[in-house]
Order: sequence, then structure tokens, then C-alpha cells
Amino acid sequence: MHAKANNRARNGRFRPDIQGLRAVAVILVVLDHLWQWPAGGFIGVDVFFVISGFLITGLLLKEGSGTGSVSIANFYRRRARRILPASLLVLAITATASYLLLLTDRAQGVLTDTWWSLAFLVNWHLAAVGTNYFESSQPPSPLQHYWSLAVEEQFYVVWPLVIAVTLLVLAKLRSRMSLNALIFGLGTAVIVVSFAWAVFQTHSSPTNAYFSTFSRAWELAVGAVVAAAAPLLLRMGTTVRNALAVLGLAGIVVSAVMISSDMAFPAPVGAAPVVAAALLLASGVGSGSVAASWPLTLTPVVYIGSISFSLYLWHWPVIVLMDAVMARGVEFYVVAIVLMAVLSVASYHFVEQAVLQSTFLTPAEHRPREGRRRRRRRMFRLRRPRFHRGTFLPGRDTQFVVLAAVSVLFVCLAIVALNPKVDSTAPVATLAAPTANQKDPLAAAVADALKSKTYPPLNPSFENITADRAPEMDPAAGCLNPVDFSDPNQCVYGPADAPNTAMVVADSISISWMPGLRASLEPRGYRLHGVGGSGCPFADVDIALPDNPENSARCNEGRARIYRQINETKPSLVIVSGTVIAFQSLASGNKDEQAQAEWQAGNERALAEIAPSGARVVFLAPNPPGPSPTGCITRVSAPSDCVMDIPKDWQLKVLAEKAAAASSGATFVDTSSWFCDAGVCPIFAAGAPIRWDEQHLTATYSRLLAPYLERAILG
Repeated sequence: MHAKANNRARNGRFRPDIQGLRAVAVILVVLDHLWQWPAGGFIGVDVFFVISGFLITGLLLKEGSGTGSVSIANFYRRRARRILPASLLVLAITATASYLLLLTDRAQGVLTDTWWSLAFLVNWHLAAVGTNYFESSQPPSPLQHYWSLAVEEQFYVVWPLVIAVTLLVLAKLRSRMSLNALIFGLGTAVIVVSFAWAVFQTHSSPTNAYFSTFSRAWELAVGAVVAAAAPLLLRMGTTVRNALAVLGLAGIVVSAVMISSDMAFPAPVGAAPVVAAALLLASGVGSGSVAASWPLTLTPVVYIGSISFSLYLWHWPVIVLMDAVMARGVEFYVVAIVLMAVLSVASYHFVEQAVLQSTFLTPAEHRPREGRRRRRRRMFRLRRPRFHRGTFLPGRDTQFVVLAAVSVLFVCLAIVALNPKVDSTAPVATLAAPTANQKDPLAAAVADALKSKTYPPLNPSFENITADRAPEMDPAAGCLNPVDFSDPNQCVYGPADAPNTAMVVADSISISWMPGLRASLEPRGYRLHGVGGSGCPFADVDIALPDNPENSARCNEGRARIYRQINETKPSLVIVSGTVIAFQSLASGNKDEQAQAEWQAGNERALAEIAPSGARVVFLAPNPPGPSPTGCITRVSAPSDCVMDIPKDWQLKVLAEKAAAASSGATFVDTSSWFCDAGVCPIFAAGAPIRWDEQHLTATYSRLLAPYLERAILG
């Protein structure tokens, strides 16, 4: 994928099996992203890491052994020639397409990812975003796949320097130890330390482990160690080579089929595909390829391997942006595959190869002579750069590359400039709860929204919808994920002398209700105190949130403190509302009806725990989750693209809470008619967006519901 060095064995032979291995890796990644099959298709990235470490280290060792030094400047010139042209083109086109298709909120997010990708630091940005409870519920970035490129380039900031310093030490000490032996030892040390860290971080912070350079370095180092071991591998016989190739191929296939995203990855589970790839690479050292690896050397497979870098770069933006404008189906897959193929082939021949066959960023001493250049079949038959007294005139190849880059940038900017954004908003809507003999205006608004063929003017508009999250959800408010769950002085609203107090508990969903609850209860003499933990249920059940063991432990340990605070402060009212995610993430592993029974029992235990407070308890059914506006709304979409049915898990969770409330004397409020009509839910109603992400209410819609909340809670 990223290491585009020549696939040459130690004796200079071309290794088609490496191109074939690249093809297998990129096909696995594309299949995983397109069809989520095979389950472990994402291991293709790990295979790429091993190939990259092997090829780059092999080139550096060859240069160091032959000349006694390593040119760091030339190394980075080669990397820039191979990596930058195609990657910058994809960044420019993706950012422009995102601006044209996506809403302002999401397009700005893509632009942010573009800058991080340009700096080869996007993996750290994604790690930070992945640990953000709200950002992780947004649709994926079309540039998310650049994380692996960032990991490689960060590794190669250090690794060539290690080899260069090793050469200097050997020369200084006049040691007879070979460079390969020392790099083998250093690479092994990197493997041990990085793998140990990866195991630890995979269990403590899986998201960080997945994107971290420190927990991925061992995979590149495995390839480096294989390259350093070349003198020993040259001694292998044909039988051993074939055995290694068979084991390697089998290991990659088994890993792709058996590994899944819920396993401990990248370590220790990631060792399986990494070792398998290393065995395949080792099998061909000195021979180019062996009989057992013949499937990798087929001409179509080798060609796919040749275009694998471009295919990897293009496939993910195509999938993500098409997901924003098309429903999954036969047409989607046909268009996606054709588009990936056309873009990848064009990018490979007209960008990657065009630059590699030019003199762009090539050191003068490495540029071919004119006679030789005329004999070669080249895409650019241009003259060498000329030196003038006191000045340097760039070569025409360089001029052409710069001109092409500027042209692409100009076209992208022109498209953006000719596509101004229109932000149409309406007056803030208001509703009054209907009387007994009056038609419900909210139910009518929900029904009308489901019939709408176009988006009406809304307030706020969907363009910057994430800005309309409840202000109480801001970290500074102290309502969500407080430092101390038992602190009664955080997130307090309303008059200090209010005759009544209400506690709003559970997770971030409960806090998203706060604007409406404040608007409905404060005028009725209530002082509100919110305590929400991201993903944390009120029910007395243990949970295991996906990819978040730290927060799971925080939730499981924090419930008792919340119960204690309720009993100590004795509020007049306790309002409970929580996400369906906790229901789906029970530590017991229960699902469906078994989860429903566990959830009901857990809520009954929780109600018994806080019974000494004497508080009246109200279960407020959360709004049903659905697609995020930034994911389902584009400049070419219709309201029907965001319509969804009430999920089964939401229904089971609500039934469990209703039963627990009935058995314990609590009040249950079914809110489904506030968001849905006959089990079908739109993304907006009554002139306002309902959600700003997959599950959280907008502050505007929450306030819109104030009359309904007042009537449901206080009567």
C-alpha cells in the first residue's frame, strides 16, 4: 500500500509475490469496508505494515551496506515521490466532493481531517475523536483510512535515523558486527516493547491502541527484522521456502475469516496475520518467489498489487460519500466498484507512475543521462534541469508536476467558490400541549414531516446542527461525566429557594432533555440537578460498552454513589432517561428478551435502592435513535433518506422500564408519539430538527417539548 519501493529480492530479482500479497491485503480491506465480509478483512492493513517494514528496511540496509552511509535526504525524497502525489490528489478531490455534497458541519469535519492528514498525524486525531462519546456517534470521515499512512510515516521519521546512527557507531568502533545483525537486534527490541504496550493498551483503551503508532510499530518492525535476517534466509532450501509460503497464505486466510472486530486487536490477536505475512515474505528472500506462492504471481493479481496504493486511497472516500447519497443495494455496489477501479487505475498510471518516471525530486546524481532517457519509454520526455549562474531553474518534469498540482488545486477552489452555501432558517417554532378535545399539534407535525418530499426551512438549519446540542452537555456545565458523581453542587439550575428539587439521572440522553425540563419545571417551582455519565444506565446492571472498558468501569462503580446522593439529598422528583446503548451492552451478554428481563430487574433494584429518599420517580422514554443528520442529509438527499422505524431494542428497553415502574409505583412516560407516527420516525418536526446526532435531542426540540413534559410529569 504505502511502501512503494521496488519489490526486489536481495539478489535484485523482482518479487511478484509481494505485489500479489499487496493485492490480497487491499482486496481484504475493500471487502471489509464494502460488505463487512470477511469479518477480519481489516487485517489487510496489518499485512501492509509488514510489507512496508520489509521493503523500506531492505532498501536502507542495501544502501548502508554498499556505501557505508544512509542519505536521509534522499530517503525522504523517495518517500515524497511515491507517497505525496496520489495522496494529495485524493485529499483535494475528497475535500472538494465533501464540500459539494455534505452539510457544513460534516464538511468542516472533513476539512479538519484533511489538515491532520497533510501533517501525517491523523491517527492521533482519530484516536482523540474516537474517545469522544459524541464525535464517535457521527458518521465516519471519508479520510479516516489515512491513519495507516500516518502511522507509517511517523515510523519512518525515526527508523532511517536508527539505521544511519547504527552505521556511524559501527564505523566509529570499527566493529566487525554486520549492520544486518544490529538492525535485527534493534528491530526485535522494538517488537517486544511495542507488542507489550499494544497488549496493555488494547485492553485498557482499544481505540487508542488501534490508531497509535506506539502500539503498531511492532508490525512494521516485524517486516524490518525479516529484511535484516536476509543473509540467514538465503540458506533455506526449496522445501522450507514452500512450507513457509503455504503457512503464510493459510495464516492470512484463516485470520481474515476467524478474526473479528470484537477481539483483542491489534494485540495479541494481530500477531496471527503479521506473522503470516512475515512467513510469506521470508519464503521468497533470494529467490523472488516459490512454487507455493503461485496464486500471488498471477498477472491480474500482480496488477491489482501494483495499483494497491491508489486503490486503498480511493476506496474509502468512494464508499463513505456514496453512502451519503445512495442507499445500499445492487446499484450502489456496482457503481462503487466501477468508480474505485476507474479512479485507482487512472491515479496509478497518470499520477503515481507519471511522477516516478519523471525527475521530480530526484537528486541530480541519480538522474539518467539524456541518451539513456531517450532510449527509455517514458511518459515525460523532458530535459534535465539546467543550472545558471547564481540561480536554479527547476527541471521541466518538476515544473510539470507543480503545474499539475496547482491546476488541481485551482479547479477544486473554483468548484467550491461557484457553489455557495445557502442557510435557510425559519422562525423558532412553539407548541402548546393540546386539551382533551383538541387535536395534538405535535402528532400532526410529525405526520406532516413523514409526508414531506423536501426539507422546509428549519430553525436551526441542519447546516450547523451540532451547535444545537443542549448547553448543559458542555463539559464546563458539569452535568455530564462530572469528576464526582456524588457532588450535589454541580449542574444545578433554578432558584436557590425553590420549594421543590428534581434530579435528572442516567446518561447523556437525560442531559439532552435538560433544556425542555428546565423550561417546564423551573416555572413550576423546581430547582434541577443533573448527573449523567456517558453510556451509564440508572438500572443496577453491569455494562461493557464497546471499545470503552474505562468508561464501563466508571459507570459500574458510579451507580452506588448516585443512589447514595439521591437518598442523602431527598429530591422531590427523580427523572430517569437513558440511551439504548447500555441495554445493548450488558456485561452478561444477554440480548433480546433475556436483556429485557435483566433490564427490568436492574431497574427494580435501582428503585428499591433509592426508596429511602421518598422521591417520586418518572421514567422518561428516550427518543428512538436513528441516522445522524450529518450522515443522512446531503445537498441531494430527501427527508425520506433519514426516516427510520423504531428499533426493536428500543421497544424492549421501554417495555422493561414500563414494567419496572408499574411494579414499583413509579411513573412511566411513553414519548414515542412525540417523535414518531405509527412506529416511523422523521428527522425533523414542527419546524425543528429532532436530533443533532444519532440519539441526542437538539436543544431546540427539547425546549419545544416543554408543554408536553410539564403535562406528562406534573399533570
